Amino acid sequence: MYNRNNAFSLIFPYLIGALIGAGIALLMAPKSGQETRNLLLNKGAEVKDRAVGSVEDTRERASRALDELTQQAKESLSSIRNRGEEKIDEQKSRVEDVKKSAKRATQG
Repeated sequence: MYNRNNAFSLIFPYLIGALIGAGIALLMAPKSGQETRNLLLNKGAEVKDRAVGSVEDTRERASRALDELTQQAKESLSSIRNRGEEKIDEQKSRVEDVKKSAKRATQG
């Protein structure tokens, strides 16, 4: 996950630069002002839609990762609890054995 974020942080400035360059190219293009504004509005809407999609995708992946981590934590805690209960039962059995031995020793 760290590598993806690191790669994104390296690529992000280039994407911003490309968008700025595209905007400047559109403004300098030999089209009418209305055509250029319409083109900018359309491109802006496309960029917005992609950004919204990217945010939604990131949220979904984060939610899945959180669910997976939560499940792993629950499984780990359950395993630890089970091992603890087993150890307690073993100790209870040992105490009972010692009690029985002590009782036999005092009776004999």
